[in-house]
Amino acid sequence: MDLNEGDATSVSGDGNSVSPSPQHEPNRYFFRYERLQKVKPGCLFVNISRGEFAPLPGVLRALGEGILAGAALDVYNQEKHIAYNLRDRNRSKIFTPVGCVGEEARSEIEALGQIMTTPELRERVILTPHNSFNTEEAVDRKSEQTVRQISHWLETGRLLWHAPKW
Repeated sequence: MDLNEGDATSVSGDGNSVSPSPQHEPNRYFFRYERLQKVKPGCLFVNISRGEFAPLPGVLRALGEGILAGAALDVYNQEKHIAYNLRDRNRSKIFTPVGCVGEEARSEIEALGQIMTTPELRERVILTPHNSFNTEEAVDRKSEQTVRQISHWLETGRLLWHAPKW
């Protein structure tokens, strides 16, 4: 589905669901700040579709200006660069990964940092990593299993768990 300029004004109720196709360039940044200005003031914004539909800097600005009462985000435009930060909700400083050199990635990380470290914003925004393998528990479990696999191989010369055969 491709969205057009008129579609933004129709997103004005208390709850709307829009799932445009990510493969179509016109849909990229559809919910940028200029479009968020057209929604009903005080609405909640939920993005569980694609991160590139709603850049974090625009969502942050709309929250700060009271356009949005709150937001729940499960997908991010620069998820590979910000996933680490999503695992630690008590972070007072945002970690910027090595190799994160693009302006777009920097602005996404800065916006995430403001949301995560500003108490009045943290109360109004739910941030979760989209990929369940990226939760703190899952990362701990993967690390533990990796150590067990390597230790077992060093002790016996065999793998503890074999890769599935296709």
